[in-house]
Amino acid sequence: MSNHPGTTAAWFIASPYNLLFFLGIGVGWITTRWRVPGAIGIAALGIAGFCFSGYAENAGWVRNGTPSTLLFGLCSALALLGLVSAEARSRLDFGRTATVMGDLSYPLYLVHGAVGAVAMPLLCRPDLGLSDWAVMILCVGAAVAAASVIHSLFERPVQALLRAAGPRRPTRATAGLECASD
Repeated sequence: MSNHPGTTAAWFIASPYNLLFFLGIGVGWITTRWRVPGAIGIAALGIAGFCFSGYAENAGWVRNGTPSTLLFGLCSALALLGLVSAEARSRLDFGRTATVMGDLSYPLYLVHGAVGAVAMPLLCRPDLGLSDWAVMILCVGAAVAAASVIHSLFERPVQALLRAAGPRRPTRATAGLECASD
């Protein structure tokens, strides 16, 4: 990244992580408005692509960085698009635990870095003698707990306010997609 002030805004907007965020918004937008044909196939393609992209990165075929991040993100978006669409059509049922983890996904995304930055130095002290696996499990648990608090105290109340603000506008079907209200 250049330190030139004129490039900062463009770099921020075009950051791979922001692009991944927009992919997630796109998946949410599509899945709340349309039924996606071939949902199981799309999910399988996304999951296979996600696994392949991890293997390709570990094997050195794809460099870690923007291309790798976007490949992971695109495959993740395809997997989510297919899985959410299949569940909406009652072809898959992930149960209450998956619903709760889905609800926590955004606050978890927001806090996991900060929780890790605080928890890792505390848990990796030699006098504790914790294994790498124990540290990882404790860090994940702490991040999920923090995400639960954020979801309960902030996200759910804001969602309730937005729902109370009014209904969505009606949508129209586009080429290749069925309207979800049909």
